[in-house]
Order: sequence, then structure tokens, then C-alpha cells
Amino acid sequence: MALVIAMTLSVFSGCTKKDTNNDGEVSSNEQTDTKDKTDSKDDNSEASDDALKLPIVDKPLKLSLYSSLHPTEAKYVNNLDENEAIKKVQEITGIDIEFIHPPVGQEEEQFNIMVASGELPDIVKGFFDSYYKGGVEAAMNDGLLINVNDLVEQHAPNFKKDVLSNELYNKLVKADDGTIIRFGATVIPTLDGEKGRAYVGPVLRKDLLDELGLEVPETIDEWYKVLTAFKESGKVKIPLAWAHKDWDTIVHAGNFIGAYGVNNSFYREGETVKYGPIESGYKDFLLTFNKWYNEGLLDPDFATHGYWDNLTPMLMAGDVGSACIHLWEYRTYYETVIQKENPKAELVVAPYTVLNKGDKFNFADSYHGLSGGLYITTSCKHPVEATKLIDFSYTPEATRMMNWGIEGVTYDMVDGKPQRTKEMEENHMEMTYKYTSFVFRGFVDWDQNDSQYPYDLQHQAWDVWSDSTIKGVLPQGMIKTEEESTKFGSVMTEIESYVDEMFLKFIMGLEPIDKFDEYVAQVKSMGIDDAIKIQQDSLDRYNARK
Repeated sequence: MALVIAMTLSVFSGCTKKDTNNDGEVSSNEQTDTKDKTDSKDDNSEASDDALKLPIVDKPLKLSLYSSLHPTEAKYVNNLDENEAIKKVQEITGIDIEFIHPPVGQEEEQFNIMVASGELPDIVKGFFDSYYKGGVEAAMNDGLLINVNDLVEQHAPNFKKDVLSNELYNKLVKADDGTIIRFGATVIPTLDGEKGRAYVGPVLRKDLLDELGLEVPETIDEWYKVLTAFKESGKVKIPLAWAHKDWDTIVHAGNFIGAYGVNNSFYREGETVKYGPIESGYKDFLLTFNKWYNEGLLDPDFATHGYWDNLTPMLMAGDVGSACIHLWEYRTYYETVIQKENPKAELVVAPYTVLNKGDKFNFADSYHGLSGGLYITTSCKHPVEATKLIDFSYTPEATRMMNWGIEGVTYDMVDGKPQRTKEMEENHMEMTYKYTSFVFRGFVDWDQNDSQYPYDLQHQAWDVWSDSTIKGVLPQGMIKTEEESTKFGSVMTEIESYVDEMFLKFIMGLEPIDKFDEYVAQVKSMGIDDAIKIQQDSLDRYNARK
């Protein structure tokens, strides 16, 4: 599951100002009158559509679409026009799509070159929200992207009905001034209020717990007891494994930092933004982990260990008593270790850690919100048709195809619900990339997601970890102005480097915890209060957004 990281890149740009200007399942066999179809019309004043008419055009039309290929995807397809679900989209809509892919590993560089050249495709999947300085709004102001508000109002009935009508999604797809900046984004539906599923969290060797007569730990004190017992038993080399190098600290140590009411970055207490690494709770966490490190309860090489290179092999070798893992990794562990090497080995999910029984953990992992976007450039000569093509993403038919693939090949309908075929189960990776796609996936289908996690522990984890909240997590849809983004980036680059350096030194005893106040003073001198204010202003605007 990929987590999306927003980055900025200085690129060549012009100075043009921003242009201010499903109930029914759609069938590919639906017949429409010629007068109702759009035939390469560029007039945005056309009357509002009551429903998306298919096919979108009745004469040949080609649109170019710039999109990256996942490194694994590139092993199975050279171009997305080889993908069977994408072929079906073109057949149903009547639009021929010319896909343009930057070489794997050169995405940012090639995007920069493309923008600087001024030769843009009709549609771009993502990139502007990640790599363009100032984001999508800046690209609109610079004359590179179309403001799609009017186009959506007139020609995107599915997006209006199923996204804009939802209070949370409406906030996430819009800028603070109401401009739609995430049209074409994949919506990851919420399951509980504004919360989604948790895929990363703590697990322990259940067979060792049982052997030592221990319960699954919930509090910091219970974890200390369990880790100490693991060490003294000699059954494992590393009581608590940790891969600091690969994954953000919030993934591995975050399970424990959150017990102290803070995290390792910006968080909210009510609607007030705070920065965890300068709070007293963070100091308490450092004291705990310094103690655990000194007593040999932590991986002694955690600072340089990576998830895939180190933690995973150690887990598979039986050297680890506990760790924070992604649930996808459990499948590998189960099929490699339990089924083949050590049937007695067993993992159990632990809840996110708290200080006291009955406390709530407020920083849970949560897979929900939006992913990517399909941006219509000012080079597009057919914005109406492009809008309708993107709106097709949000139809039930597109959702089914993009998530499940092609009926009879990757799934069959059983009792009214799709079920993965045996061929799909046996050749999951290859067929996923050949028959499904994220490009026109308007919504993630949770049933399809379930089918990829077949083991009881994986489903138990969703139940256990979902008992926590995300009250302390800043909302995904917060947006900084271009000026704020520049200031924030310049301040936080230096601060984050210093905080990470001191994080390791405090835990490993290279700096005494007595110097924590000096460390906080240094972070403040580097401008953290300015960064906190930027985050607070962004949160306030998000909360006021309608």
C-alpha cells in the first residue's frame, strides 16, 4: 500500500494567471442518440449532463495521458495500452488513449524536463501534486493546468454525485478557495467516521508468549515485561526489531511514541497543532527506549537496518520476538516459515501501545482519503471529452474493472459478488498488473482488497488496530499556500535532519537525556514556531472549507 509523500521541485513555469473559469450502472452496450454525444466539442457552455453518455464520442478521438509505471508493473507491461482493463475503458468510452511513461527511476527528472519543454500531454496522472513547486494550484496559476470547476459542474455527473456530495471527500478534492484540485483521484473510502483500515502495527511471536506464560502486551510496562522475558529466555536474538533506515520512525517507533500522547512530527491536540519532538511526552518516550536499548531489548543495529534488507530476513529466520510489520508481510511469513519450516511458529497481533489500561491510542495507521489525480493540461484541445473520460472512473463499471479486472478471467460472479478466479490466485502479481489498474480507479473496492488478505491474522489485525483513533493525526487535505510551502520547506529540512540525529543519539546514549531542554531550545531557534503556525493556519483553513 503505498503511502504518498508530497515533494516540491523548482521547475520552469510561465506567468499566466489561473483561469477562474451513480445510481445506475453504466453498460458498454448502452445506446445513445448522436445528438446527445460529444463530438470533439471544446465549448464548455454545453448544457449539464444528467448522466454520462457512452460512448463519449462517435468519431475517432485520441487523448494523450502521462503516467508512471510501478517498478513491478514494468516487469509485466511495457505500456498501459497492454492492460486489458484499460483496453476495455477505451472500448466503452470510444476514446483512444496514448500512454506516455517516463523510465522507471527517472520519474521526477523526466517530469521536470517535460514541463520545462512546454510540450505537455492532454492529461497527467499525478506528478503535479508531488513534484511541481506549489502543487496543482501553482500549476493552474502558471497556465499549465485547467481549472476544471466549470467542466466538472457540466460534464462530470458521477464525480459530483459520489465525491462532491460527500462532506469529507469534498474537502479533500478542493483547495481552500473551492477550486477542485484532485479531480480523477482514487477515493479510498472511510470505514469509521474519517478513519480507514490500519495495515501497519505490532505483532509478536505467539508461540513464545504461550511457552513463557505471557499475555499479549497492551501497555508500556507490559511490553517491558514481555521483551525482558524474550531476552532472558534466549529463544530469540532480538526481542524488538526495528528498521529505522527504511521506514519513517512513525511506523516502527510510532507505536510506542503514541503511547505518550505525541508523535514524531506535527500532530493535533483538539484543533491545536503541536510538534511532537519538542513535547514532554517525547522526552518520556526517549527515556523508555534508551532504557530498553541499554538492556538489550532493541535491535542494537536499528539505526542502520532497513525493512526489506534486514528486518524481514531476521523475522523469517526466527531471530525476532516482536516487530511492527505491514500485513502484506504476514503472508510471506506464513507461507515461508509456518507452512514450510516451523509449523509451531505463530504470530499474534497486539493493539497499539498505551500507558495505562483503558487509554486510547490516537495515532493509528489509517488507509483512507485520496490517491493521485488526473490533471487536464492547457495543451488539451478536447477538455470536455477529457472531463467525461475521467468522470467514467467513478462509474460502477469502471470501479469493477479497475479493481477486479475482467470477468471470467480474473474474477467470476458468485452469489451476486465478484470472486477471484483460481488463475488469478495462482498468478496474482502478473495478472494484477495486466488486468487491473489504478489509472481510472475512481474508488477502492474493499471487497477486492479483502480478497488479497486471506489469512485470519490479517483480518484480526484490522479489528484490533481499528479500536484506536486518528484524533491526533492531521487531516490529509491540508494545503499550504505557495509562500507557506516555500517557508515551511526551508525551515523543516534543517529541523528534521537535526531532530533525527538527536533522536538516535538520545536512544543510543550518545547524548544524555539531561540535554533535552537544550535540544528543544535549538529546535525553537531553528524556526519550529513558524512551521507550527503554518500548519495551524493550514488546518484552520481546512476546517473552514466547505
